[in-house]
This record gives sequence, structure tokens and C-alpha cells, in this order.
Amino acid sequence: MHHKQDVYRRVAGRMAQLLPAPPAALRIALMRLCEEDDPRVLSSGGEEPVDETLVDRLREALIALTVTFEYIEGPYVRVVELVVRNGDKPAVYRNKTYADGLDVPHRVTEARIMAGETETRFTVYPPTAAEV
Repeated sequence: MHHKQDVYRRVAGRMAQLLPAPPAALRIALMRLCEEDDPRVLSSGGEEPVDETLVDRLREALIALTVTFEYIEGPYVRVVELVVRNGDKPAVYRNKTYADGLDVPHRVTEARIMAGETETRFTVYPPTAAEV
């Protein structure tokens, strides 16, 4: 849950540099756009009214948002990749953070232990895209 909250907060902060809107309002609009339905994540800021105009502006600007957990010997690396429209050429922003193995989503550790996967990717936006 806290990974989701942190991702939305970081992406909203980045989008605030691209769109003239406060990060808190962008975070709420982003959760709506990404069809976030986890009540634990929504309770950290989902009670505020959603600015549907801001949701539409995000929809126009945002191409993709993915979160990848990579396992290297030692900590996991969480990579948040944001792809936005930037004229004719999309702009890609990446944010890397480290996470202890006990601090990653259960599905990530399960994939590593059960299937030997060293990378688990979640597609946050568009919300209907299949996870890789």
C-alpha cells in the first residue's frame, strides 16, 4: 500500500511541474485516472473532491505509467517510469528507489521465489493494459 501512495505522490509532484495545478489535486485526479480502488490508498487523500477537468488534462498528457521491481543481489530497485506527451516526441521520466525484500508487494517476492523472476512490472496507466 505505501508503495502505491509513494508512486502517486511522486508522479503528482512531477506532473505539477508540467501542468499548472497543485500536487495534492493532481494526486487525487491521478488516482481517478488510474482507476485506483484500494480503499487504503484512497483514504490517504481520496476524500477530497475530484477535479474532472484536471483528470481530463492528465489523460491528455499521460501516455503510460509503470512500476517495476527489479531484484539484484541485496535490495530491490523500484523504478517508476512516467511517459508524457511532449510535442512530437514523448518525454520519459524515471525515478529509482531501493526497497528491502520485506518491504515489497507480496506478488513481487512470490514471483521471485516461485518462478525465479528478477523483475516484476505493474502497469498503472493505462489501467486496462495487461501487466507484463
